[in-house]
Amino acid sequence: MNLKTNITQKLASTLELEQDEKSLKHYHKILWVNPRNKEKGGLKLTDAGFMQMNKANIKCHKIKLENELDNTNQTLIKLDQFIDCPWYSDKRNIYVYSDKMAVQLILFSGNLKRFIEAKLKSQNDN
Repeated sequence: MNLKTNITQKLASTLELEQDEKSLKHYHKILWVNPRNKEKGGLKLTDAGFMQMNKANIKCHKIKLENELDNTNQTLIKLDQFIDCPWYSDKRNIYVYSDKMAVQLILFSGNLKRFIEAKLKSQNDN
């Protein structure tokens, strides 16, 4: 079972929702921007997914962005690739559900461009 499916199942359990296969597939489509299962990334939450995570009282870190979020496809794809926990964004903030990822984003002072550049450089060095 991949991380996204596991999170969906645990969230349904926490919220005491039905957990049959059909219901879990339905929740999966509602919670995630990209409902496809991927080995890495793809954990951006929809508005409904973000609300459900908050409803379940799951610890979330809010990082204020240095600049408004660049909502281009390229930026969102890169963020979705490099953020390894559930996440959500609005124009001025990014919300992550991992202490480690929150620290990484805070170290870049909420500058997503620098965060992406550093991740790409690290990826290319390996």
